[in-house]
Amino acid sequence: MALLSFFRRLAVQDPTEARRRHNYENALNEVRRTNQAQQARAQEWAKLDRLIGQQLEELIQEVGPNSLIVQTVQEVRQNHQQHYERSQQDAERRLVGYRNIILKQGRS
Repeated sequence: MALLSFFRRLAVQDPTEARRRHNYENALNEVRRTNQAQQARAQEWAKLDRLIGQQLEELIQEVGPNSLIVQTVQEVRQNHQQHYERSQQDAERRLVGYRNIILKQGRS
């Protein structure tokens, strides 16, 4: 509540500075949240990839490396890897925007 009342007082005094400060605080929160989400996704992907790798090895021993099921599992693993990489790239793009807001605030 104190932060909200601070922003209201600031908005009455200088609306431009209040907007700039609000954007700065929002950007800091988004950077923090995005970093935490990226770390969580990286940990989840590492666990999932390790599990898929173990099961794939067992499957290869059972049915051979050229079977259709092994090829399908390998394709699914590759698709998940590409999806993970795209989501990480999207998060990085968002972070660049938020960091730019933070840098602008630091210069003003």
